[in-house]
Amino acid sequence: MSEAAADNETIDRIVTIVLAEYAALRAEMLNKTTTRHTLLGFYVTALGVVLGFVLSGRSGDQLLLIIPILTCAFGISIEAEGRDKRHMGRYIDDVLRPTLAHQVDSTDVLIWESFYAKESRGQFTARAFAMFLLFPGTAIAALTAGLPNSGSSLSWTLWAIGVASQAALVVMSIPSVRRLVKVRYLDPGSGRSPADSR
Repeated sequence: MSEAAADNETIDRIVTIVLAEYAALRAEMLNKTTTRHTLLGFYVTALGVVLGFVLSGRSGDQLLLIIPILTCAFGISIEAEGRDKRHMGRYIDDVLRPTLAHQVDSTDVLIWESFYAKESRGQFTARAFAMFLLFPGTAIAALTAGLPNSGSSLSWTLWAIGVASQAALVVMSIPSVRRLVKVRYLDPGSGRSPADSR
């Protein structure tokens, strides 16, 4: 086998490995997206059940104080799935794409991440607003409506847990919000992948 044939075989193997890893990561990203949507569906269903009981008069306003706890649990879980997707997207952009580009001598490889980032810039504000309403928005409304009127220690305990859970959710969300603002508004030409904005 000539040296050129051996080099081509090595390049073919590297390309095959990179594309297999890319396919596996994209499949895992799809799985993470499905999990996020499932969690979001469960959260909306749980909100509906709690609000249904409260509005039907079958329970007191204390039941509203469960909403901030649900918001925190689901919010943290959904954020974790998104964080994993962002890491995978960065790996594709920072490791796989340059490796493949070098092997095939072209920069136009695995460009979906960058293309999607450019095409979806305007959707960020609407999506962020919807998520704000759905998560901290519902929790704040529930905490306000469920503010204990009596001296019941259970009510005040649930209310305090709700406030603490929202504080935890806000603290855990700060890095994501910072990153989104930076990628979307402060450095829009950075070429970072859309995984940074998911």
